[in-house]
Amino acid sequence: MAKKLFIGVDGGGSKSRLQIEDEDGNVLGHAVSGMSSIRISVNIAWQSINDALEQAAEEAGIDIHSDEYELYAGMGLAGCEIKEKVQEFLSHPHPFKKLVLNSDGYCCCLGAHECKDGAIIIIGTGIVGWQIIGRDVHETSGWGFPQGDEGAGAWIGLEAQRYTARWLDGRGDKSPMLEAIFEHFDNDWDKFAFWSDAANATQFATLVPIVVKYLDQKDPIALKLIKRSAEEVELIYRTLKEKAADKADRVHYCLFGGVAPFIQPWVSDELKSRLVEREHDATKGAIFMIRREVLGRPLP
Repeated sequence: MAKKLFIGVDGGGSKSRLQIEDEDGNVLGHAVSGMSSIRISVNIAWQSINDALEQAAEEAGIDIHSDEYELYAGMGLAGCEIKEKVQEFLSHPHPFKKLVLNSDGYCCCLGAHECKDGAIIIIGTGIVGWQIIGRDVHETSGWGFPQGDEGAGAWIGLEAQRYTARWLDGRGDKSPMLEAIFEHFDNDWDKFAFWSDAANATQFATLVPIVVKYLDQKDPIALKLIKRSAEEVELIYRTLKEKAADKADRVHYCLFGGVAPFIQPWVSDELKSRLVEREHDATKGAIFMIRREVLGRPLP
């Protein structure tokens, strides 16, 4: 009888993480490869996933093309809100006996709370909240930049750019943080203006370290931006709490993402009291998802 192997993938706009486990939950191999956001490119996503699978299989000493194994994959990928992209991805040839696909945020929440009821708020370049209570799944924010994702890294960077432009125009006050941002562009108006006109979400988020540096120095505008970001996080929390209704008291939260550590001190005491450390990452959450589908249980 062929041995069952369970593969979990956590894929976003910058990189993909993949892990292989056996039926008993033993980790056999793992790998990191390029981006696998299906919103950006289904073909590139599959290329990154296949590259990571080959690397992880080599680490595990497994021939994934052998009849000795059956491969089952759970994948949490960015871009799953676009149904056409989901169908395109699922129709692509693949080596898996069964493939289950869901959002990277869903798998992150599943892993963070080890399949128990819980919620997460991811604060990185973008921002999104996910909540799983039994079979009920709720999502809020995550609309993308610039039409949404208020409070996230790209938004903080854009707001910092705007305050800098207002100061340079004479329409706003100067602060050490704004001077540092302008110095980041060699105090060159043309360079600053050209960058501002062409920057995408990832590039705007590169200004966050400057904001954080001057947050420690109590720069008034840095403080204003971080506090506004915390208000947006609080709004996501309140929205998820309302959707949880009478089950809200049993829901704990995890904060994720590179910007989260700088926002957490500024959220309400109520939210702080609900925060817990994550149990696992999104890759493990994806494995929980496929194990539940194939074996009827998420854990070994």
